[in-house]
This record gives sequence, structure tokens and C-alpha cells, in this order.
Amino acid sequence: MNWHQAFCFGLVLSFYFCCEVESRGFNIAVNNPFVNHATAEAFARSFVRNIISSEAFGRQGTADFEDIVEDLVTAIKVSSHGEKESSAKVKAMTMAFASSIAELIVIEDSAENDMQQKTEIIIEALREAFLETLGIVNEDFILEIKILVELFSNESLNEVEAQQNEDQASGGKQSSAGGSGAEPEVALAQAVALS
Repeated sequence: MNWHQAFCFGLVLSFYFCCEVESRGFNIAVNNPFVNHATAEAFARSFVRNIISSEAFGRQGTADFEDIVEDLVTAIKVSSHGEKESSAKVKAMTMAFASSIAELIVIEDSAENDMQQKTEIIIEALREAFLETLGIVNEDFILEIKILVELFSNESLNEVEAQQNEDQASGGKQSSAGGSGAEPEVALAQAVALS
């Protein structure tokens, strides 16, 4: 899955996940950098600077983060026209950002230790960006990133297992069919159970 597909998937998933977040009582709109374009841009630039300085994601990984963040900042700029964003837009943009970042962590390296290390690097970069732009860290947002990484990681593992089972069942022939439609719900249930 390339980053454009991951971003689109993240947007779709974010609307679904917003309902889950709301039902658990997290208020991701508190201390949210995506409330207006100027703050969102400052937050995004700080986040990307922190990612680049970590040197953990390599040139392509860093470019992917830069592209996703730039797309999101552009979307905020185009949609806001200098006005304060509505609560629904803020939540959607926040979840789009969170799901895109989480998906990139999973895509960049599927080794569990590397993924945990890179998740911690992302979390630290987010904390620094929050402190730099808002003066306070949004721990609910940080938790959502962790949950999404777990969700996408489980989904990725389910896809690999389904493909392996399919290959074994067909005698090793390659197949382009995907896994069952219930995998994201199972992964979401697992992620919620872990939190």
C-alpha cells in the first residue's frame, strides 16, 4: 500500500474511529493544534523537524511523513479560509493525521522491535511539537496514536496470515484476493481491549 492509499484509508478509518473515540470519552479537541491553520502548520513543521532530526526513518520515510503532513496542512488551509474550524472538521483532521502517522509507522517497518522503537520516536516528536506550539501535551492524542499503531499492526498481521493461508490452500499459487471484511473490526476490538 503506497502512502496515498494509506492516507485515503486513514481518512475513511478516521471517521469510523471518531465514533469509537467519542464513545470512550476522549476529547481530542482539547489542546488540539488543528483548530486553525496557523497552529496546525506550526505543529506540523515542528513534528516533521523532530522526525528528521531522529534519523530513524531514512530518506524515504521522512519524505513520506513530510508529504502526509503537507497534504493535511494544505487541506486545513483550503477548508478553513482563515476561519476557525468546526468541531467536526477538527476531529476529522486530527484523526486523519493520527491514522496517517500510525499507518506510516506500520508500513515503514513491520519488525516488532523496530515498530515499537519508531512509535516511541513518533510519540516523542509529537510531544515536542505539542510543547512547542501549544505549551502542553495532549496525552489523549498520544494514546490514540498508540492505539492506531496497534490496530494497523494487527491488520497487517491478519493480511499476511490470510495471504499465507490462501497460498497454502491454493497450492502456493499467488492470489490477488484480500482477507475477510471482518479483519478491521477484529483488529479494532483487539486494540480497544488492549487499551
